[in-house]
Amino acid sequence: MPYRLFTVMMISLLALVGCREVTAPISVDDVNITVETEPNPPEVGEGAIIVTLTTDDGDPITDATVSLRGDMTHAGMTPELAETSDNAGGLYRLDFNWSMAGEWLVDVEVALPNSEVARERFEYTLEGKMNMDDMDTNSDMGDMGDMEATEEMDMSGSGGNENAEVDSSD
Repeated sequence: MPYRLFTVMMISLLALVGCREVTAPISVDDVNITVETEPNPPEVGEGAIIVTLTTDDGDPITDATVSLRGDMTHAGMTPELAETSDNAGGLYRLDFNWSMAGEWLVDVEVALPNSEVARERFEYTLEGKMNMDDMDTNSDMGDMGDMEATEEMDMSGSGGNENAEVDSSD
């Protein structure tokens, strides 16, 4: 009798395992990437970018690695880089240093377990002062005209130019 009970239990267990739903790996076509910043809107200085990953069905993606690359749209800046695989229900929080005011391009790269990579670009404009000390002065910045700048340049769009002088005597 114990042998029959054992046999029935094993067959039942195999039937349950065989009937489970097999999920297909997530494809890059199924990945939805949304991005928020802390603070919002972003400000010059230390902050964070929160990347939310979901499938087309709205399910969180929790087994990816998220990388960020933030570049200013002008020459001379070192890119800001960040990477994490830590997440809370598909929310990936990455520390990010907005080193200067101005135009930023943030490229998000999502590496999936099946080695596929999803990519998306986000654009930001930060108001405030641009700190010229953060610029890489060894890179070729091209012809900047006859502009002399002090340590900060107003990028707020307010029209104030008290920190920069432009020689227009050409």
